[in-house]
Amino acid sequence: MADYIPRPNQKFFDWARNLVTYSLQKFSRWQVPSPQDILKQPLTDFESAFHTYLSPNHGKLDTKHKNDARKVLEKAIRTYVAAYLAHNPLVTDTDKTALKITIYKTVKTRVPVPKTYPRLRVNISTRQHILVYYRNEGSNHRGKPKGVRGIEICWAILDAPPKTLSQLTHLHFGTKAPLDLEFGESDRGKRVFMCGRWEIARKGIKGPWGCIEEAIVP
Repeated sequence: MADYIPRPNQKFFDWARNLVTYSLQKFSRWQVPSPQDILKQPLTDFESAFHTYLSPNHGKLDTKHKNDARKVLEKAIRTYVAAYLAHNPLVTDTDKTALKITIYKTVKTRVPVPKTYPRLRVNISTRQHILVYYRNEGSNHRGKPKGVRGIEICWAILDAPPKTLSQLTHLHFGTKAPLDLEFGESDRGKRVFMCGRWEIARKGIKGPWGCIEEAIVP
């Protein structure tokens, strides 16, 4: 299947700008985090580097800055599309056509969409690491419910509890416990807020988000 991201820099920039602009108009209806929090800054950084690169007097360093900024923006977009748009039933085929992203064929599956959510438990015994264990809501046993491929966690370092999930801008996916969130020395002592949801094996179908939990970076 062909990649949905254009290769020429100008087409890539126009496409990325359209994706962010369109998503800003629709994210609330789609019930996903705002692209303002995840994509706006990488888009701004690439736009600046790209305009400098277009200058007739640009040098090798300008080219490197443009390429680096593009890699960051591409990664951010792929993560956002995969996590929130590609298999979101609220994002219609008309939306995907306007976004110019891949439209996947609907595949029936015997595994139902998860209706429960994971309860998180953290271990902070390892310096600069938060190990995240999980169990299904209402279960006394660790691990995933039947038919679930893995768990997706959104998280962020914040000074106060988030008012919305859109503030949890980092994503981490895993199929085996524990999930290992690694931090820098300067992060020690900071508050980390996180939330999880299940994902079944077929086409990345996801369940509801669970409760927001808090931990301190050891």
